[in-house]
Order: sequence, then C-alpha cells, then structure tokens
Amino acid sequence: MQIQIQKIVYPGRSLSAQEGKVIFTDEGLPGELVEIEILKEKKNYLEARTVRVVEPSPHRVKPRCDHYKICSPYQCIDYPFQLEIKAGQIKEIFSHDLKIDLSGLRVTASEKEWGYRNKIHLHILWDKDKPRFAYHEAESLNTFVEIEKCFLISDEANSLLALFLKAAEIQKLRSVEEVTIRESSYNKEMLIVLYASSAKHSGPLQKIAEELKSEFPLRGVICIVRKERSVDEIIISGDDEIEERIDDKIFRLGPESFFQINTGVLKELIKDMRGELSLAGKETLADFYTGIGTFGIALASEVREVIGVESSAENTAFLRKNIGLNGVKNFKVCEGAAEEWLSKTLSGKVDALIVDPPRKGIGEAMSAKIVEAAVPLIVYISCNPSTLVRDLKILLGKYSLKRLQAYDFFPQTPHIETCAILTR
Repeated sequence: MQIQIQKIVYPGRSLSAQEGKVIFTDEGLPGELVEIEILKEKKNYLEARTVRVVEPSPHRVKPRCDHYKICSPYQCIDYPFQLEIKAGQIKEIFSHDLKIDLSGLRVTASEKEWGYRNKIHLHILWDKDKPRFAYHEAESLNTFVEIEKCFLISDEANSLLALFLKAAEIQKLRSVEEVTIRESSYNKEMLIVLYASSAKHSGPLQKIAEELKSEFPLRGVICIVRKERSVDEIIISGDDEIEERIDDKIFRLGPESFFQINTGVLKELIKDMRGELSLAGKETLADFYTGIGTFGIALASEVREVIGVESSAENTAFLRKNIGLNGVKNFKVCEGAAEEWLSKTLSGKVDALIVDPPRKGIGEAMSAKIVEAAVPLIVYISCNPSTLVRDLKILLGKYSLKRLQAYDFFPQTPHIETCAILTR
C-alpha cells in the first residue's frame, strides 16, 4: 500500500490519511510517497511500518548509522528541516490544545549537530564470549539492538567505549551489564560508570582502569553494584565526579547526577532566561527540581535569595558542593519532593519560580497550588510539550504566556525542549 506523508507529528510519527482514515507510520518526510505495511487497525486510525520510500523528499539525507531509528530517527532529515518540523509540532500542539498562535516561533539550533551529547548509557550483551553494545529497542524493555558506535557523542567517547569493550572481552567481564560515559565539555575529562551484578571483577577492573587512563583523559572509573535491596558504589580508580563550567560558574556532577545533555544549548537557555527575568538584586527566586543547582547558582549573584528544591540524594550532595565551590551564600537547600515543599516555599514572598520537571511535568495539583500562591513570574522548562500544555491549561487561568522559546538540545531526534515565561 502506498501513501503520501502529510506531516510528522510529535513525538516523531509520520502521518497520512487514506479514504478518511488517519495512518501513522514510523518513517516518512512531508510530501514523500512511501510504501507501508499495516501493523494494527484501531477504531480511528491505522498503525503501519514504512518498507520503502518511493518518492523521496529533497530534505532526505543518508543516515550515518544503521540503528538510527532506535535512538535518533531524524538522522534521515537535513538539520534545517529538523528545526522546521519541531517548530511546526509545537505550533500545532499549542494551537490545538490552547488556541495560542505561535506563528513566529523559531527553534534555537544546536551549534553541534553531531557529537553534542555529554553522556551516553549502553547495555552490554554477550554473544558467547564476545560482548556487544546495545540500545533498548523502541518501546521495549527486553529487546535490544546492537550498535557499533554512536555519532551523537564525541569521537573520544566512542574510542573509550571501543577500548573498554575489547578489554572486557579479554577479562571476560560478564558481570558488567551496562556502561555510562560522561564527558566534560569544559576540560574533556571523562567518567566511566559500570553497572554490575557483583563486585567479583574488581581486580580485572583495576587493570582495565589503568589501561584506559593511559589512553584517555579519564577522571575516574566507577562500578555500581546493584543488589536486591541496596546499591553499592565502588571507586575503581580516580574520582567519582567530573567538572563542567557555565560562564564563570563551576559545576561538579557524579555518576548519576542530572545535567542537561547538550552543554552548548544549555548556555543559550541560561542567557535567554537571564534576559527574561530582568533581575534587580532584591528578588527571591525559587528553583524547583534544581538538580545540581545549574539555574539557581547561575542566577544567585543577581537575586537576594535562591530557594532550591531537589529530591535526589546524589543531586543534593553535589548541589551543596557546587554552592560551596562557587562561594554562594544566599542559596537555601530544601531536600525532598517538589510537591512536599511547594506550599511551604510559596507561602513566603517568592518573586520568580523556575520549574524544570521530568517528562511527566509538574502535574495538575502543583499547577493549581502555584495559581493559588500568585507568584508574579514563572519560568517553566519542559522536555515534553504534551505535558507542558496540560499544565498550562491550569496556569493560564491566572497567567499570561509572555514568551515561549524552543531549544534543540537533541539534534537528530524528535525530542523538544521549551521554555515558557509566564506573568501573573
């Protein structure tokens, strides 16, 4: 069956219509004629798989890797058109759900289209005595796709992974099931984090660590052993942290600390946020889901006080460390869930509220409490436009959308990051 693709809808599905019925398929650029195979027939739409592109778009380019549909399905689209597609998706979501016209919206591009990720997490599969790196297959926790390398991380990080895999094969490190690489954009130092089912390979890991450190600027090798009721972190070699810099601010982060994947675009977001807030030095700023303190510390010198709320123990530990490293004296740390601290924090005088929640958003209950508290200005950073508009349906009852800006933290992927500025 052949169909013509009309558009790509968030989060990355190609849409067409045939005889009045909507069809979703896994690949196809706007205007392309593609051949599909129907997988499922629902009441109001069909789910399909693209088996061949019959008439390609001029925006179609050759993907750099075979597994691109798993991790970065926009590899087959030229980068300027990727930005157009993402802008179009946000406009459509806001128009449909909120009746808001974002006709002038542009997406802030990433300076790096490739090699921009400062972190990668991979599974290790064994085929007899040979290990392979793998990603989860889309929408599956049990099916994996083997990969050779990832073009979204740096060449140095790929080389480190390749050397580790070779060493793991020699040492028969079957207990190591997953691996994370973190790389600093500031000094290019790397941290390798190994997730193991036991600590029995600590001896061989010491040898591997020395081999890797002789070839790469490796800050540390960490082994995290997952037990039935606990997790042990073992420092095999070096330190369990790396350092990032945003302007003149120092940020230390650990094996599992949250930090934005694309440091270059993060700097653009902070610059824009500073411009929108127009701080005079007398404000109280609440920073919810503060993580290691990226936004709060960056803005602390421009306000009277920062109140940072964070639930993760590791993030909170590095938050306190980063406050000290930067000599920040006006940052109050509140450890615990955002929902638990919201009413207590907003019962005092808060001039501006920053929220940077996970994909699920802040939720209806928190949105309603924020409306009641009447904070003058809100900065809502979102990695999921669907949950953002859900929360905005409540917030816009008492707030106006002053500005919405999109940021391409994730080139070659369907992911979209947005920053909404709301005024009371």
